[in-house]
Parts: sequence; structure tokens; C-alpha cells
Amino acid sequence: MAIFSRKPRKDLHKEQSRGETQTSAVRDDSGDSDDSKSIENGENSNVQANARDAFDDASSVNSEETVFNNALRNMGLLGGLANQTFYTPPGRRSELENVNPSNSDSESESDSDSMNTLHELVGPIETPVQIVIPTVFNRPADSFNIVRNMPVVSGAFKIGVLVFASEFSLFKYKSLEKLKAKRKKPGNEAEIKYISKSDIATPLLHAIVPTLSVVRKNCPYMILYKFYEEKDRLAMEQLKLSNPTEYKDFYTDKYVICKVYSKFLKCGVKRYVLEMYPKPNEKGVQANYSSKIVMFTHRGKPYTDVLYKGTKIRWLGTSVITSPYASTSFEMVIQNKSPSAHLHDGITDDDKPDPANPLLHDDTTVGDVAAPIEYCRKYRNSTLPIFAQYNDSPHELALKKFRIQGTVACYERMNNANAVRAFKTMRYVTNDTIIVTIMAMVLREQEGKKSHNAISKRAQRVALEHPSQVYYSPFTPTM
Repeated sequence: MAIFSRKPRKDLHKEQSRGETQTSAVRDDSGDSDDSKSIENGENSNVQANARDAFDDASSVNSEETVFNNALRNMGLLGGLANQTFYTPPGRRSELENVNPSNSDSESESDSDSMNTLHELVGPIETPVQIVIPTVFNRPADSFNIVRNMPVVSGAFKIGVLVFASEFSLFKYKSLEKLKAKRKKPGNEAEIKYISKSDIATPLLHAIVPTLSVVRKNCPYMILYKFYEEKDRLAMEQLKLSNPTEYKDFYTDKYVICKVYSKFLKCGVKRYVLEMYPKPNEKGVQANYSSKIVMFTHRGKPYTDVLYKGTKIRWLGTSVITSPYASTSFEMVIQNKSPSAHLHDGITDDDKPDPANPLLHDDTTVGDVAAPIEYCRKYRNSTLPIFAQYNDSPHELALKKFRIQGTVACYERMNNANAVRAFKTMRYVTNDTIIVTIMAMVLREQEGKKSHNAISKRAQRVALEHPSQVYYSPFTPTM
């Protein structure tokens, strides 16, 4: 949890003396009846200004961030966690916004009442006030200020699915493929170079499932690749041309970012181990995996628990292991309530849940097997809004070259001007967003393996044709 301390205001008495000087000048120019009103108005404005300044200090909001957030709001990108009130409870916030000290007959009484009101609102000046802000991935929750919508697309006669940074990126990718098919047409070659250089048409991820991964021993459940930026792709192509024999099977456009391994455990959960790999160096050499993320899907409850950067994550709406139904929508929440039971509580050194964890002994109900997403939200244990969500898209013609299979929506941090300009490209997608997207792809594959049976196909068809009758999501992207 991040704790911000408000420093004592050094200019508080100066502002008070300035207010006294202004009110005395008004008293000299007007009558007795107008004197008291002028004094009260001056004091009220001073108290309101000081209270709002103190509130701004407590919120740790500087002028640069304020201007930046206003720019995002004007562009229609600001929304989500940044709109939630984390700094003060709603009751305290309403008091700060409606400061109205009582009327007084003299200037000294007005001064004392104003100072008492200010002390009641922001506390004694000598004592710092600690304000607790929820954290997500070791960042303040209110720093996640935009929503990124990432379409998941499959291609005709292509292996796996592609994830794009935005819908506009997918649109430019389709346009680029058409230009490449007519490369000899005048002007197309220059247009291809221009689009490729900007990375606007470059996919973000490529997820594939190895052939016979279920029966092959030590075979990854899923492999995910991240695409290079255009400048890195050109460097890798030059590297391969310099030594074709050594780099015969070398990918010049993407690299392995994650390998996923799955296993059923006797304790009643399905474990997914996500091994994250770093970006290769300039010689194309990639080190061993740098980090590991463990996911547990409950045997009898519709959720999957993950622990990432000390943040308890719960994916709601994933089908239970024993259920024949496949889920078409699941959402991710941050468990910030305390205490909050989690499958990672007391995890062992060999990445297994604690046998004494009470969640392992919960019985399965009928609602856990086939209930809509509203039922699953009783397991959220969170006061924060939904952080991420995956939704299947309606069926499209199978003969189409590109089919949108679903969409991943996720909150993201926007912290510099370059990221704003290149938001629709894959250049400034944060690592946290990539990790969340990989989790969603793993769960999507888990549900996809169940969608081949007749019972699940019927339930999925009803969910896609009548979504309002099956589930309702309050997650409304602002883009």
C-alpha cells in the first residue's frame, strides 16, 4: 500500500494575513453592514482555497500531471480507475468541497472559526496526515488512467491467433496485407514502407498451441511470441543475412516471450506456469526465462487465482475443471479486501497450494457450474472496479481472411507524451498489460478446449446471440 504524507503548509499564515489586509481595505470603503459581509466572504474564500490546496497536496497531484490528465480527458482516453475516489472517503470529500464556516460578528471570531474549520477538515498543521492509496502491481491504483482494447484475431490457414494493440492497428494491418498483395502497383511500395516504419500495423502478440501438446511430455501448453519493432526487425534481418547458416531457424520478426506449462494437481487445482523470457540481445541470443508466474484454476469454483508483483489477482467466470460448459466471458479483479482468501496463500516451494488452504475444500454448487457472470462476482473480494476482461466476439463467416475471435480490455498507465501519440501502436504497451493479456490468452485456450462438445456449443451460441440474457458487464471501455 502506498502512503502519502502531507507536508505542513508554510504559507498558511501569510495567506491569512493577506486575507485580513484585504478585508480591512474593504471595511474602509463601505458601511458597517457591508463590512461584516466582506469579511465573511474574504474569509470563506481563503478557507476554501486553503482546504482545496491541502487536499491537492494530500492527493500528490502536481501541475504537470493535472495538465496531462486534462489532455487525456479531452482526447477521450481518460477513464476507469482514475475516476475513482481513493484519497478520501466520500463523506470527507463532500466536506472539503462544501466548506461553509458559520457567521460571526467580529473579525477575530471569524478568524478562529475559520482555523477551527480548517483543522477539523485537514487535521493539525503540525501533524502529517497519512492517506492510504490502493496499489496495483506496485503502482498507485489511480495511475491506471486509460483503457486499452486489444482484438484477438485468427487468420485463414494460419496457426494460432494474433493480438493487436488496438482496433486501429488491426485495420492498418489489413490494409498493409492488401498493399503487399499488390506491391507492384505504383505508389504501394512507398506506402508499405511508411506504414511499416510507424509500427501501426505491427501485431503485439502471437499465441500458438503446439501440435499434440496434451500427449507430448514436457511440451508447452502454449507458446507466445512478441513482435519486434520495425527498427529491431531490420537489425535482425541484417544479422540473419550476415550468417544464414547459424541463424537458419531464427525468427526476424518476433521472439518467444512466454512458454506456458500446465498440470493437474492432486489437491484439486489446475496449475499453469508462465515462464517469461527477456528480449534477445543485438546478436539474437536470448537468455533463460527471467521470471515465473503461477496460475491456479479451482476444481469446483468459477475463478482462477494469480499472484503477480505482490498483487492478488482473481479471474472470475472461468469454468470449473469438471464442468462441460465453456465460458465466453471472464473478468479480472484485484483483491484488495483484508482478509481475502486466495489460492496462493501459503504456496509451497514447488509451486503447489497449501494443503490446509480452506478454499481447496469448498464444495461445488449448481451455480458454480453453469451460472452467469453475476453469480461469480460474489467471489471477487474487491472494492476496486474490474481491471481487465475478455469477451468472445459473435461468429463471423469462416471464409473471411481475418476473423475477430474476441477482445481483451485492460486498464493501463499512460505516463508520457510519446505514449499518448503512439497509443494505438504496439511500441508503448506496458509489460503489465502484456502479462495480463497472456493470462487472458491462457484462460481463453482453457475454455476453447471445452467448446467442442455439444453442450458447450449450445451454451456458447446462446451467450453470443443473447448476451444480455447470459451475462452483464459493467466494464465499459472509454475508447
